[in-house]
Amino acid sequence: MMNTPAALNQYLQRHGEPESALLHSLPSISVDYCIAIPCRNERSMFLHHFIQDFEQLNALVIVVVNSPPSQLDQSENNNFITSCKKLFPQALWKHQHLELRARGTLKLLIVERLTNHPIPPEEGVGLARKIACDIACQLYLQTKIKVPWVYSTDADARLPANYFAEDYSQYSPRPSAVVFDFTHIATNDNTGSPAQNQACFEATRLYEASLKYFCKGLNFAGSPYAFYTLGSTLGISLHHYAQVHGFPKRAGAEDFYLLNKLAKVGQVLTQYQICVNILARESRRVPFGTGPAVDKILDHNYCAENYPYYNAGIFVELRLWLELLPQLWQFVSTQHEDVQNLDKILPKPLFAVSQQLKLPVFLQHASQQCKNYEAFERHFHQWFDAFKTLKFVHYLQSHGYPTQGLKQATLQLDTNIKR
Repeated sequence: MMNTPAALNQYLQRHGEPESALLHSLPSISVDYCIAIPCRNERSMFLHHFIQDFEQLNALVIVVVNSPPSQLDQSENNNFITSCKKLFPQALWKHQHLELRARGTLKLLIVERLTNHPIPPEEGVGLARKIACDIACQLYLQTKIKVPWVYSTDADARLPANYFAEDYSQYSPRPSAVVFDFTHIATNDNTGSPAQNQACFEATRLYEASLKYFCKGLNFAGSPYAFYTLGSTLGISLHHYAQVHGFPKRAGAEDFYLLNKLAKVGQVLTQYQICVNILARESRRVPFGTGPAVDKILDHNYCAENYPYYNAGIFVELRLWLELLPQLWQFVSTQHEDVQNLDKILPKPLFAVSQQLKLPVFLQHASQQCKNYEAFERHFHQWFDAFKTLKFVHYLQSHGYPTQGLKQATLQLDTNIKR
């Protein structure tokens, strides 16, 4: 494994966004922490809260103010930038579409990706996050950031007072990422009526319950991919970030795919003692995720009793699937490359899904690559990752485990956990 400076430099040279190469004339600043926030049509209220809660912090906030080429009205984005400059009145540096400003020990780097530098719609929030995190990599290389981590969050998040309480770079072994706990809170920022805002809040809390149920199910099954995948709740090791080539440039699910890669190069910690508050609000900034899910709940007037979600029995099957790893290794180590008779050790539902996922192809490869069970187990979890786990879940949902109401599914899962 390459040392951190070499790995970061190589990543930026080969895969870094252009903004990371525009920092050569940046003044000699020194901050402890770096926070990356994509912003599209946002208001500056989150910066007010950040200043109020962390005014004495020695930190840099990077905001990537962005829009797609199709967005002609930039008044909200321009008003946001104006507000940023008022909140951070000291101008320190400006180069092309980057501007650094200060307010005491807090620094703000504004990256303007609007009319002159729009973000392609298919790259969306993923590219916005990547720009900010690539800048953080470059600033760490320049020794302007002390802690080799970048914190990824959103404008609708309210960070708790203990957000920076842990120095994860001192952990051994160093984790690749940390995922903070989260909860949604009501807001009066919406332009809708109080009744509309309350309905949005209740729908968002229902979606939150589904996310936590899914993560609990993965935990019950023993999956190493049992963590939340919300871009507003992440801390990322810069070394590991460079190792997996940064955020994928996607209009959505960029957090899921990044964490899927990070979990393969280091442990992803879940920090339940630190809880990020997220404003419950309607949002159509991304094609899928919280905003569209909340819209669907509102459109169908779902509640916990009738919100259709993953059957709890799927996680029982997933647990059995993962518990069969020793038997699979024994099968591989004795059968060698003749791995077609899996029906001898896999129950019928798992045998069917094993064929769908092409498990025999993996086992044949593993028989040639793995010398012991530890290597096989590691190899298996590289193959059966978060994405394949979802494919496993979706296959069983279509083959014998139809959706349940979320309340019933949660009760059944809790019963299984207590057994």
